[in-house]
Amino acid sequence: MSDRARYLFRVQQHVNGTPHIILEPVAGDLVIDGDGYLGLDLRADLTAAEAQRLAQMLNELVVSVSYTTVT
Repeated sequence: MSDRARYLFRVQQHVNGTPHIILEPVAGDLVIDGDGYLGLDLRADLTAAEAQRLAQMLNELVVSVSYTTVT
């Protein structure tokens, strides 16, 4: 079974200064074990501006995020 939800892709900065993208829930509820955020780790040489452009593109093109339980 697959659960789907709408997420907003947002740039944050790691403690070490490199940007990464977190997925903030907007609508729906994915059942994933534990609390927290889904995230995308990016290449270390990616600038904050490049990460922001990537997040914007993902927000425009990704309809939903899914999590499939395999039994």
